[in-house]
Amino acid sequence: MIAINEKTIDTIIDNRPRPQFIRIYVGENIGRYSLNCNGTKFIKLGVEGINYKSPKLYEPPKILVRKTGLGIKASIDRQGTYISQTVYSCNFDKTRSNILLEYYLGLLNSRLIYYYYLKTYGENEWKSHPYITKDILFSLPLRKIDPDNKRLCEKIANLSKSLLSDYSLKIDFELEDLIFQLYDISLEERDLIIDELNKLPDLSAINDMKFPRRDNV
Repeated sequence: MIAINEKTIDTIIDNRPRPQFIRIYVGENIGRYSLNCNGTKFIKLGVEGINYKSPKLYEPPKILVRKTGLGIKASIDRQGTYISQTVYSCNFDKTRSNILLEYYLGLLNSRLIYYYYLKTYGENEWKSHPYITKDILFSLPLRKIDPDNKRLCEKIANLSKSLLSDYSLKIDFELEDLIFQLYDISLEERDLIIDELNKLPDLSAINDMKFPRRDNV
């Protein structure tokens, strides 16, 4: 990206740190339980004509969700990193200390919620340019924590936190099993969901949302 000021062409996005530049996340940086995918980017502050948002909007901790691309990819930023318009930010409500960000992160990254997303908004998202709107994001059926499910939600949050620090496919599927329990998904319904997700096209962007073959378990 460039900003043109009279006869000066000034680069405002760079792949390396420079004076007056700070880190920024763009959509391609956001993965499931990970940040800094596809390299790191930096943005220059104080460039005339650029409409910078208030630094308060970037205060940590916050869940970051990739806006474009196949699948739902989300992670947590605890550094107050700036984001581009290709990333949604779900900020922590400091007035509600009982909110477990890792719990909601686990739901957003789950195969069950992805299955709901595909069935509700179209199973052919890979055939066009996929785009998650705010309306879609806030319509996802994320279960609230209540006294009846609190212990299960805490287990989900703990496994999600573990995946943030050290991703493990085994832990990922253990987390998925807890989420099936949270939503009271029967064994028949699980088999249906697993079968349909495993029939998705062979694309690297969504292959990690598939389940292992039964003979490999």
